[in-house]
Amino acid sequence: MMKHCLILGVFGGRFQVVDQATGEPVSGIETRIRSTGGQYHTGVTDPDGFTEWIERDAMEALAFDLVQQKP
Repeated sequence: MMKHCLILGVFGGRFQVVDQATGEPVSGIETRIRSTGGQYHTGVTDPDGFTEWIERDAMEALAFDLVQQKP
């Protein structure tokens, strides 16, 4: 799920990671968000499964990746 908003010319978005089987939020998952402008933001999902908000001055598409943990 992606949340987005527009506040005074600032565009923002974030993602929520949920378990496909249970629908419950998944916390503590490392993520990477890419913008069409070529910027990357890495982080970890919060207790409700959300990534941090990403803000841009112009509308851009955001792509979301789960970062694979090495064993």
